[in-house]
Amino acid sequence: MPRQHSASVVPFGGPTASPTTTGISLKIRPMPRGLRGYRKGHCESQPLRQDARLKTCQPLILTARIDERDLEPFDHLRRENFPPERNFLRAHLTMFHRLPGECLERIIKILEEIATKHGQIAAEVNGIRHLGAGVSFTINSPEINQVHAELKSAFSTWLGGQDMQRWQPHITVQNKVSRPTADALHQRLSRGFKPGTVTVKGMDLWRYMGGPWTFEKAINFSKLSGSGRSSSVTS
Repeated sequence: MPRQHSASVVPFGGPTASPTTTGISLKIRPMPRGLRGYRKGHCESQPLRQDARLKTCQPLILTARIDERDLEPFDHLRRENFPPERNFLRAHLTMFHRLPGECLERIIKILEEIATKHGQIAAEVNGIRHLGAGVSFTINSPEINQVHAELKSAFSTWLGGQDMQRWQPHITVQNKVSRPTADALHQRLSRGFKPGTVTVKGMDLWRYMGGPWTFEKAINFSKLSGSGRSSSVTS
């Protein structure tokens, strides 16, 4: 298959707090003929075709941006318990798994509009979930659920099956391991678990690169208490 251009993946711990753990150069395939409808301006004028929802060749992923100090314990557990050869990413809380990269500008506009309606969110870490092949921490917050519902409505014509399901926010610290290995970590974490909170400051948009992700845009929750003013969106 012909190749169009390469992209550099932001290294782990870089200035943009990228979730990628290593610097890797990847090749991006050119847009298939079937997606010629994604020409510039197409996303501004009409929704994606029903049969094109999952055919985007440049998928975007949206995560909730957790305060760095709150995220570090989960990140530490992920580094300890995720198979190293599969651990491309930092710990993260995914909001949407597959948005059309060809509609980047329109998606950013929607995110910025919704972010102005919400301030920073204190979300509860309220449990530990066994994933079968791994372990995650469950997150509970009516406000982050509200943000997700607003975005789901705005993105509805683009969403595939995974993103149309009921959202169950979580932070995965182990995956792709054997059942006994997952059992052992689940038991160990459950014994010492105490509920806590994490601060969600905004949202981060990433481009999926077949494993690692590259950073696209950071959007702050910018509503200020008792004020109609909002802070600027960072990029």
